[in-house]
Amino acid sequence: MNEILISRSSKIWISIEFLL
Repeated sequence: MNEILISRSSKIWISIEFLL
């Protein structure tokens, strides 16, 4: 469960960094 949550958080953070 944690792995999925971390994977999703990573994707969101990567998207934010890409936008910034």
